[in-house]
Amino acid sequence: MQKKTELSYSDFSTYLPIYDFDEKQNQFFQDTFEIITNNKDTSKVTCFADRCGIGKSTFIKTFMHCCIGDFCHQQHCVPQGLIVVTDSIKRLEELSDGERDRIEAEKAWGELFRDWGIESHYNDFENSIIVLRSDEPFMEQLIQQQYKPIVLLSTQRYFMLSEDIREQLFSFLYKGKRLKRDIVIFDECPYFSETITMNELFNITQVWVKALYDADEGIQKCNDSLSDLADSQEELVKQQKQAKLQEWNEFNERSAEILEFRVKKTQALIDAQDKAYQMTQ
Repeated sequence: MQKKTELSYSDFSTYLPIYDFDEKQNQFFQDTFEIITNNKDTSKVTCFADRCGIGKSTFIKTFMHCCIGDFCHQQHCVPQGLIVVTDSIKRLEELSDGERDRIEAEKAWGELFRDWGIESHYNDFENSIIVLRSDEPFMEQLIQQQYKPIVLLSTQRYFMLSEDIREQLFSFLYKGKRLKRDIVIFDECPYFSETITMNELFNITQVWVKALYDADEGIQKCNDSLSDLADSQEELVKQQKQAKLQEWNEFNERSAEILEFRVKKTQALIDAQDKAYQMTQ
């Protein structure tokens, strides 16, 4: 009986590129791995805001290999389901480029690449990933992804999906059994920042002064807009009250006229009946 994959950091480190990572990068890999594999609280988002160059992209690609890794010698060889969402088409291509990973691994392992069966992992890796592309029939891709442990797609595509279709991404079939893709990684750059190219004519002081000025001006405009909105709402409420009062007065006037008409009509009828009665006497 197959045992569900329980990944360990030693599994992860097996697929790390043979680079000269520094101590902070290695610590980042280990800390991030432990958080992602152990923190499964889906009620909140875990954000990694580490510096550029720390190895976030390397971590994601290595983690993808780790999810597909065959650890049958440890009695767990079921793949770990994974969804990776990114805001860059180029990143999707890089993450799904198994051929480049294969070339780098073959250079690193040499003859052992084939002798130890490492090559088979890269074959499995390429067959275990699907990229949901906008230029291909979506329903066909939706069927195909049912048999791939790892799904890659753009941020725009992810949020354009209906809730029912998006729910289908969170599971896949493996040897007739339905397993979960219970890890979702959003690989995105922050939208609340602005990149500014510095030169000798534009120093950091000018940047901060302009930023503070723009912020103060923006706050003032926001306050003015809120004030105008409050005045508009107050005027609208006043107009609505006046309109309701006018309608009520017109209703009362019409009601009084109708009542007066009915009283006169009733009185005339009574007078006619009295006159008719007197004539019979």
